Amino acid sequence: MVSFVAGAYHACKVSGLIECFIVNRNDAYTQKPTTQTSLAFEKASILHLLSSVLSHIGATSPRTSPEGVKRAYASLRQAAGLLNFINENFLHAPSTDLSREVVSLSGKLMIAQAGETFVEKCISEKKPIALVCKMCQSVAQSYAALTEDAKEFQGKGIIDRNWINVFGIKAKHFASLAQWYRAEVDTGKGDHGPGLVRYGMAEKLAMEAHKLAKEFNYNYTPTTGVGSTITTSVSWGGEDTSTVVHSTLPFDAATALLEITKAHLALSTESKNTATKDNDLVYHALAPSESSLAPIEPLPSAGLAAPITIQEIYAQPTVSGLIGPDIFRRLVPLEVHEKASVYSEEKAKLVRAEQERCDIGEGETRAALDDLRVRERIHRFRSILDGQDGDQGGRSGGLPREVAAWADEISAKERRDGPIEDVFRRNSQRRDQAQEELSSMARELDEESRECEKLRARHGHLWNMSPSSSQNRQYKDQIKSNLDSLNSASSSDRTIADTWSTIKWSVDVLRGPRHALERMYTDADAGKDSSARLNLLDVEVAEEELDEREKDDLRNVIAELQERVDRIEKVRRERDEVLKDLKEKVRTRTQGRIIS
Repeated sequence: MVSFVAGAYHACKVSGLIECFIVNRNDAYTQKPTTQTSLAFEKASILHLLSSVLSHIGATSPRTSPEGVKRAYASLRQAAGLLNFINENFLHAPSTDLSREVVSLSGKLMIAQAGETFVEKCISEKKPIALVCKMCQSVAQSYAALTEDAKEFQGKGIIDRNWINVFGIKAKHFASLAQWYRAEVDTGKGDHGPGLVRYGMAEKLAMEAHKLAKEFNYNYTPTTGVGSTITTSVSWGGEDTSTVVHSTLPFDAATALLEITKAHLALSTESKNTATKDNDLVYHALAPSESSLAPIEPLPSAGLAAPITIQEIYAQPTVSGLIGPDIFRRLVPLEVHEKASVYSEEKAKLVRAEQERCDIGEGETRAALDDLRVRERIHRFRSILDGQDGDQGGRSGGLPREVAAWADEISAKERRDGPIEDVFRRNSQRRDQAQEELSSMARELDEESRECEKLRARHGHLWNMSPSSSQNRQYKDQIKSNLDSLNSASSSDRTIADTWSTIKWSVDVLRGPRHALERMYTDADAGKDSSARLNLLDVEVAEEELDEREKDDLRNVIAELQERVDRIEKVRRERDEVLKDLKEKVRTRTQGRIIS
């Protein structure tokens, strides 16, 4: 978002429309409007908004699951990092919410809440109590410092007094927790005297926290607006006299703090009474004064909850993938876009024209070769030449190889699909069955339409069913289309049947016994006309041997035909390569010179 705004600002500056880049924003605390044309102000506002979103995520993440605790801890630290970045780089703020003092206070609050979240996690996971003691002391000092800093803004309508009460309650509560855990440490080491005193200090601090919580619970008025700053101007006689800031705390904040402090006070009192009884009956240790006890050393804030800098936030792969590259880094004016569009269309038109010419040429070449049957003639000439050079004229058992292949193919197909007569019969049965079913469906639809109209005429206005003819029109059209397709298929079947009747004798000869077919060709070679219809097989049988000169002429013809076919194939390959190169050059050619 920040890079988006920077790109928009740069675009306005380049275009000379910087006066159009105006930022209107209301202060988050005072609601006073602020108008700026500064890019830095807009960036700071966006970062402040992101920190608010992150703090809301941290406050609303469930603490009952490890994922929720991790999310809350990371979000609060990220919010603190964004606020620190604003405080370090945005020095002259035109609004209250972006001033250095307010932003610094907000960042400290985020760190304190992150530390509190981490302490809760360590307590639930039963981490070493000596470490937990230092953590609680660090959180207590953070909230105590926040209490003093927030008092400066109390009468200015910036920080709600309820938040100051919360800071004070949490400072006392975590200080009591620190003393209680330190008493547990001392008792575990055998220092029962200092432990007893610290239990007393923990109880005293817990009583103070509970007292503050009871007062807060009595005076706190919950609101329905959670997580938003609500300000109301109060006027008297036409002049503003004060600004009332409604609480942004959750509605159950006071009750929750009261219950937490009450439970800890009970624990501290019970621990103190138990330690006192054990010391009186067993240990008889002398209790030192509170002033003589060593203060609890807090854990450094950097070790408890250090802010996550903005560089670390944006370095995460998920964040980088979500933001993406700057969309304004290659901003192009509209006129250039129009010229580029025209240029691209001209390039596409050129490529389409050349492609069409190549397709036409390819089609004409294929049609010419197929019409002249050049490849078939080359193959036939080579077969004749090979047959003259080989035994029995290239035949297999008295038959030409081509005729033998036809006979084998017909036999294989009939073994798989049955005789051709059965195929015709099955197709006829299926065609008749399909025609009968379609006709039956058409009759049923017509009957249903007639029945619907009869009932409509009988019942009059009481019959509210829509005419079925309009609803069945689509089905009737489909049935009619299927019947037309079936009639076309029937015509094709009749044409195939007529063709079959003309070649049936030849196919019968081919699918007959192999010895009968060989005998027919033997008789034909011997000059016996065993059948006048033998020429239907369309097989050329050499009447006499070719001499050497004729063989040489045939070889020359074959070589010339093959050379011309190879030349045509070479031209086709070169044409395809040239077309490919043209497409590549058109695609990669830059348009800067053309546009300028």
